[in-house]
Amino acid sequence: MPVFTVDSAATRDVDDGVSIETVTGSDGKPQVWVHVHVADPTSIIHPGHVVADAASELMTTLYYAESPNHMLPFDLVTQKLSLVRRIDSSPINTMSFSALIGDDGNIVDYKVRPGLVRNITAVPYDLLDQHMSYSWTQDSIGSFAKIQDSVRNSIMVHPFELPESDWRHYGEGHGALSGAAIKALQKVQDIAIRHRKYRLHSGSFDIYGKGGDLKVNLDGDAQTTSIDRPKFLLDQLKRSEQSSQAYPRIWSSFSEEFQSPAHIMVSELMIVAGRVAARFGQEHGYQERDSSGVVSGLQPVPLLYRVQHPPGLPMLNGCSPDMKLAFEDMTIEQAQVAENVWNAAMSEAKNNYGFLSAKTRDEVRSMMSPSLFTDRPAPHTVMGICDEFGYTRVTSPIRRMDDMVGHWQIKAQLLAEHGDARDKAPWHWNRTDMFRLAPIIFRRQFLANRLMSSSSQFWGATMMQRMDFEARRGRLQPPPAGFYDINSVHYCDLPWAYYNPSNPGPLIWTAVVDNRDAKRPFLSMLLHSGLNVRAALMPRPLDPATLPFASTKLRVQLLAAVPHTNTVLVKLAPEEYQPAGTSPFWKFDTATALPYMKMSNMHRLPENMTESTPLT
Repeated sequence: MPVFTVDSAATRDVDDGVSIETVTGSDGKPQVWVHVHVADPTSIIHPGHVVADAASELMTTLYYAESPNHMLPFDLVTQKLSLVRRIDSSPINTMSFSALIGDDGNIVDYKVRPGLVRNITAVPYDLLDQHMSYSWTQDSIGSFAKIQDSVRNSIMVHPFELPESDWRHYGEGHGALSGAAIKALQKVQDIAIRHRKYRLHSGSFDIYGKGGDLKVNLDGDAQTTSIDRPKFLLDQLKRSEQSSQAYPRIWSSFSEEFQSPAHIMVSELMIVAGRVAARFGQEHGYQERDSSGVVSGLQPVPLLYRVQHPPGLPMLNGCSPDMKLAFEDMTIEQAQVAENVWNAAMSEAKNNYGFLSAKTRDEVRSMMSPSLFTDRPAPHTVMGICDEFGYTRVTSPIRRMDDMVGHWQIKAQLLAEHGDARDKAPWHWNRTDMFRLAPIIFRRQFLANRLMSSSSQFWGATMMQRMDFEARRGRLQPPPAGFYDINSVHYCDLPWAYYNPSNPGPLIWTAVVDNRDAKRPFLSMLLHSGLNVRAALMPRPLDPATLPFASTKLRVQLLAAVPHTNTVLVKLAPEEYQPAGTSPFWKFDTATALPYMKMSNMHRLPENMTESTPLT
């Protein structure tokens, strides 16, 4: 049976693959099963192993912009665990989570088994996107050509030196898929969409937007990285004056690639596997007996569940009456009722392939309960998982400790069911242990996410600072001719469209409002120009009624950037640079009766900070 691993072409720690199988059911009708095969580190690492102890300290792989910090030894992962076809075609251990999806999209039947795979075909996302259906994607990426356009025109590099291999468009540079592989993967997509529709009817939604990817190459094209003397520092020592060539190359992309059909399909299959594992845990276990030996009940397999409780709408407030209404078909009185706002958001998701706009997300974000780890199954509202089995994560055990714990627990149960210990608790940890472990993993993963976000923010702010510093002096290296499609609708989002080396000045950056909050002295912005940098727009209108909606596009200029504190301050660019479709909220602030563009020149910088302070 062929196994398809869908991931980035550069990924070496591949932790999951998918296959499809058609069998004859008991009623004589064909049944199509989808199998999610997951790399199995627990086949060679037991809970008391020194590698397991080290992994429990880190809890998750940290994907920093400079380089990843792996939870498990990377050599062990690539040589023994990663689902990559071996030269000698030797088998690789997996845990396989299989599901039969019914016509309504729910799981009709399931299987959980250890397995061996060897017939592996690596399928990069950008290759698979060429053969997927786009019936469940946004109009902005409603075809493969649109994804190519979005990705290419969102790339930013500094210094702008790219090898010819990086000039390839999204989807280029790969071999061809066989007809049988394409047909099989299209069937998998059909199953994934069916399951996604089921979750959508149960109240699930995703936040539609762009995804960011930022990488830093400290050694240029060198094969190894030296912490003491990376290549860009050696280059700097060879030069008598500072230049952009002495900087490490920073590569950034902020596009809609991560909402492509291939990404959505894989994400949906991982949810299917998590639901299968959770259901296995609840329907398997050991039989408790009283003192007389009579069976008194089934003790389920202790697992860590990911839950998000429904919002307590009766106790919450709706939209602020002081701000402009986000829902045109509501009155001010109706919008102040949280239930009305929540129902409107769910209706939008159902009519928009399960996606919420950033504008609507901003209205309901304060209503959403936090996503937590628990020792008992419970609903996960945003994922639309509301059954009694819940959801647990099991598809990335070489990257996440909670997935690895789930594998150990499930395998212990399987071993007990095929041995002579069915009347004894076979697991490594009981429910009390899970109760104690849940908050620890939550805190560690929360910290890990903050660290990774901080790394991307640091290098993104550094890139923005350096480019602006050079642009003000007319020294910013322009992109190679022909790299961007200047006729693309995405091209105007990049600062190159407004940069003229013969007329030095600050760069013009495109940003969108991340959220509107009348309690803050600034507007929270997200740089859209190929970066994923959060910034504070100062000043903001004093009248809450003039605050722009989330996702409103603006053009801004850099006031100051301090990368090591993740601080980026911006101000509005001159009015002639503002997007034509953006309402000119800046013209008048009714609370002060002053033109907003005049206010934009009355900024204060934090102490010890100057405009576009260069990084030393």
